[in-house]
Amino acid sequence: MIGMIESQRRRLASRAWHVTACRLSMVGLSLALLILDEQASLAQSPPVTTASAPIAKLQSDWNASAVIVTLSSGTPFVNPASCALTSEYETNPTDPGAALNQSMLISAYMNHSNVALAIQGCSISQRPRIAGVSIPN
Repeated sequence: MIGMIESQRRRLASRAWHVTACRLSMVGLSLALLILDEQASLAQSPPVTTASAPIAKLQSDWNASAVIVTLSSGTPFVNPASCALTSEYETNPTDPGAALNQSMLISAYMNHSNVALAIQGCSISQRPRIAGVSIPN
């Protein structure tokens, strides 16, 4: 009788260990997938450049130290990240080149120069984010 009880206890212990190992494997797999997903979202696709066009409107963002840009009508709108707001572009104040991009935009607007915008991702206000500015004239 004691031998039978001991045999059942070992079998249950083995089964419990197997269930615990499976659960730990699933947790590990879930964490690995979460990390891979996070790394994939950090790796953005390269910027897409707009057509060269004059700036129709330039304004500041009320909620951040950013500049919002509207290109002249008829210029095809570029939105590679499918941002929610789709009529204007915006600088991101946390980008390393934000101050330079904003200065170039103001200069181009004041001089009635065309600009081509490098667009990558979405801004904090969910507009296509200006990653770079080119003044081709």
